[in-house]
Amino acid sequence: MRFRVPIVLVLTASAVLLALWQWRGWRVELTPAAAATALAGSALATLLVPLFTYLPPGGLAVASTLLVAGPLLCAALLWAGERRAVPAALLALLLYAVVSAVAVLTDRAPHIDVWVTLQQASDGLARGQDIYAMTWTGSPGIQDAITYLPVTAVLLAPGRWLGGDVRWALLVWSVVAAAGAWLLAARLPRGRAAHGSTTGPRWVAAAVVAVVLLPPGTLTQVDQAWT
Repeated sequence: MRFRVPIVLVLTASAVLLALWQWRGWRVELTPAAAATALAGSALATLLVPLFTYLPPGGLAVASTLLVAGPLLCAALLWAGERRAVPAALLALLLYAVVSAVAVLTDRAPHIDVWVTLQQASDGLARGQDIYAMTWTGSPGIQDAITYLPVTAVLLAPGRWLGGDVRWALLVWSVVAAAGAWLLAARLPRGRAAHGSTTGPRWVAAAVVAVVLLPPGTLTQVDQAWT
């Protein structure tokens, strides 16, 4: 595994900042400007950074266009405040679902051991096999081990059983996770939001859903079945 030096430096700096944030107890507020900046940055990263994906040109063009235009539209809706919160969250959910479907339907067999492992582990579970004692056929990487905790295969297996591809279950569980984030954030106390702020609990919930579902690399995560 080789990483470019700038990537290592950025990740190291991010880890240091996260540690300082936790140690110092800095407060970070999710404001319209912060949410819009995060989503606009995601769109810019998708536009400028080469994606690690095996989608054919047509599918890649569709997915990339959605992941550039979509986050920008979500950012605009969140910038408008509380009255556009629900549409922003629904748009993020729709974008994630459509991009995921495009990835699964246009790249039927991604050239990565993760997908092969999860597909064949799902088949093994259906036969009652020990997935840690299986070997993988046609894997471009690891061939004789599963590198994940068992719940990963268990949660994604229904996608293979019902739809032929574990990535369908990955789509479903990602949406479930976003819905859970919405429910948790929507229950936050109102605080200053009760005095005319445009960032009440419902707005915060919508912003969390959009940021969780549309970060840079969304297409790579879905296409490669990265969990």
